[in-house]
Amino acid sequence: MKLAKLAAALAVIVMMTVVAAPAATAEESKSVDLTATVLEPKPEIGIELSATALDFGQLYPGDTSAPQDLKVTNIGLKTVDVTATASDDGSEPLFVPGLLIDNSAWNTYSASLAEDEFDDTQLALHVPNDYTARGTVTGGATFWAEEHSAAQAPLADFTASPLSGVAPLTVQFTDLSTNTPTSWSWDFGDQTTSSEQNPSHLYSSVGTYAVSLTACNGAGCDDEVKSAFITVNEVVLAPVADFSADAISGMSPLTVQFTDLSTNTPTSWSWDFGDSASSTEQNPSHIYATAGIYTVTLTATNSAGSDDEIKTAYITVNNPVVTPMNWATFQGDNYHTGVTTEAVSGNTLLWNASTGGSGMSGLDVAPIVADGVVYEMNYQARAFAYNADSGALLWERTDLSPSTVSFQLSTPVYHDGVLYAAVNSGAKQGTFVYALNGTTGATIWSKQLLSGWTVQPNTPVIYDEGKVYFGTWFSNNTAGHYYCLNAANGALVWDFTATAKSYYWAGAAIIGNYVVFGCDDGTLTSVNKNSGSVTQQISAATTFGITTGMIRSTVSYSAASGMVFFTIQSGYCCAIGFDSATGMFDASKKWATNIGSGTSTPAIYDGKVYVGHGTFSGTNHLYCLDEMTGSTQWTVNVTGGVQSSPVVSVHDGEVRIYFTTNAASGMVYCVDASGNVIWTYTPAQVQYMLQGVAIYDGKLFFGNDSGYIFALGGE
Repeated sequence: MKLAKLAAALAVIVMMTVVAAPAATAEESKSVDLTATVLEPKPEIGIELSATALDFGQLYPGDTSAPQDLKVTNIGLKTVDVTATASDDGSEPLFVPGLLIDNSAWNTYSASLAEDEFDDTQLALHVPNDYTARGTVTGGATFWAEEHSAAQAPLADFTASPLSGVAPLTVQFTDLSTNTPTSWSWDFGDQTTSSEQNPSHLYSSVGTYAVSLTACNGAGCDDEVKSAFITVNEVVLAPVADFSADAISGMSPLTVQFTDLSTNTPTSWSWDFGDSASSTEQNPSHIYATAGIYTVTLTATNSAGSDDEIKTAYITVNNPVVTPMNWATFQGDNYHTGVTTEAVSGNTLLWNASTGGSGMSGLDVAPIVADGVVYEMNYQARAFAYNADSGALLWERTDLSPSTVSFQLSTPVYHDGVLYAAVNSGAKQGTFVYALNGTTGATIWSKQLLSGWTVQPNTPVIYDEGKVYFGTWFSNNTAGHYYCLNAANGALVWDFTATAKSYYWAGAAIIGNYVVFGCDDGTLTSVNKNSGSVTQQISAATTFGITTGMIRSTVSYSAASGMVFFTIQSGYCCAIGFDSATGMFDASKKWATNIGSGTSTPAIYDGKVYVGHGTFSGTNHLYCLDEMTGSTQWTVNVTGGVQSSPVVSVHDGEVRIYFTTNAASGMVYCVDASGNVIWTYTPAQVQYMLQGVAIYDGKLFFGNDSGYIFALGGE
């Protein structure tokens, strides 16, 4: 027989002729239809069955004789299932081919033939037990049976869209099960079910849901469970943007902390601070470096949308108000370095004011400037307070000394709203110390020390940690005293008495826990600032090997080099090491440079020492010395002595040194760091200038023996 394909055939009908032999009761011949049923799925390969003149033999009820053979031709298939049914009239089976057929399986045959079973396989042909006919199969018959797989249970699977959203959420489920399920059972996780193949389901409540599908067919069932498969969220509203700031105005640089106040739960933020800077933080901090008025914008966003909050002209940043550096004590600080970061804006006279003067005596005290007020004391120990900008007199005290015949040389000190001054009585009543209200001039307390008009408090008053320090001088060469008073009430803390002579212009430097000062006897003394006990006392003549002389300058100190500096009237500027931790002098580093007689307190800056020399006549100098060696770097020649203490202004990298000359036509000098004269100023009320200058808020203040105080400045 010939192999062929019949891909589209659902069934093949084969006619077999049965010729009946005479039987005991009857003999008949029947023609029956043999139907081969094609199984699903249908491949395009068939198998050929053939029957030729097979003799059934006599078949009686209960006959167990072996049937005749029916050949199956091997055409190379691996496995094939064959199902065949046959009946004479469609009501009951007539005969059924099969490999293993028992008496209970008359109408259906289904079997798989492996490759090695195809040749010479026996197919049995039976008739019902109640059939008594015998006959012979004649002729041939051919039919096709198509290859198929054995029926299998489904493999359940599914998908859904969308998997998340806000309530109410409609989800479309799609069955992806294989092996042709015929029924479906869905559980949507919210106590609802469906038997549709591809159901649509509405989730009404917020939550996370597991979904399961059971898919079934004739071969069995399978479950697919997807945990936390559907997420239903609350309804999301677009944000309503809002924010606040902890500071909406201030001086640059201004740090502002912004706080998000947006509602409806934004998930992202975009800030525009109005100065070309931005941020994506929820609560950012931002620094406004430049003065200006800034509009701030916040965009708040979530899945439902975004919203902008714009606050116009919200942040105001002003240029910083620079608080002037107070010049509250002699030479600016307790080291007496004479350095300020204030610049002098010009040398134009801004204002002047008279405190009274004799022509030879007027103002011999350096001005003090603090908190917008200039404090000065004239030769009669009268105290004055002027507005630093306008020169307006704020208050005056004429009653501090019981005599109008005084000679005031002590520079006062200002601290925290109080002016401390030591005055000469001039009437044999000794020394008086006052604490005055800096705003009103009213007395807070006063203290009388010693008696007799020969005693004068001639050193600057120094304030440090609740105490004030100063020294006294006796015109009759009596041993002077250095005092420490309680700044709160004037109570005496300690009294140090010199060995022989006393203290004239010899102000003390406060270095750590020690007070260091010179004396007319040429000694340099270090005492404990709290107890007054002597730590060490040295002789300048012995230490430096020079001609002895009076130390009539205030001691200055450089933390950079660890040295103290002073001048001696015999003609030297001296420096010696000082240990601020122990209060001891260190003679391993010292120098003494002969600059000529002087009372100028050395100013120290950037490795240089600036100091003057001379009295009130002749040609004298301002010296610039090397801080470590004392070698001369340069000098400025002037007419008259430089008895004043220089002041060094360092501003924006520019260094200027200011000093006065004690001559009949005294002048103010401004020189640069190389000693070049930038400008000079001679007041109209020309006179001697014993003391130096003070710098405050762009202005330069000084006085002279005409009794006038002057303020210079300008652009």
